[in-house]
Amino acid sequence: MIKVQRPNIGPKINADLEILGDLLHTLQGRINWMQENDVLGIFGEFAKNLREEIDYRIESFNARRLEDNMTVFPEVKVPKMYGHLTTAKVLTMEYVQGVKIIKVSRDRGRRLGSQACLPCVPQRDDQAVDLRWLLSR
Repeated sequence: MIKVQRPNIGPKINADLEILGDLLHTLQGRINWMQENDVLGIFGEFAKNLREEIDYRIESFNARRLEDNMTVFPEVKVPKMYGHLTTAKVLTMEYVQGVKIIKVSRDRGRRLGSQACLPCVPQRDDQAVDLRWLLSR
């Protein structure tokens, strides 16, 4: 499967993020809870991550990390990334037919068993992320 980035999407995203950042900066000066909860800091982290996601080489790297982390769940298939065919604007990966994990209903997840439901995903630092919320949708 080949994913090609829309032309000139980077500058459009940056312009939108700048407008949103300016708006949040103005609102933070007027709304106390925004200051207390560091909304600008949260937005800054969001904007940084979004800018990274438009580089498909980073997306490919993250997918390879996810594949490594998911080996404990044999029911879950992460598409193989073809790094030698991937650039910042073109992502090349294996096509995998199946159901996306976010589309697995609570009832279907129960029928598949707890491992298929992904109660948690091991991380590289030996912590776990709870994914049971996926089944509560």
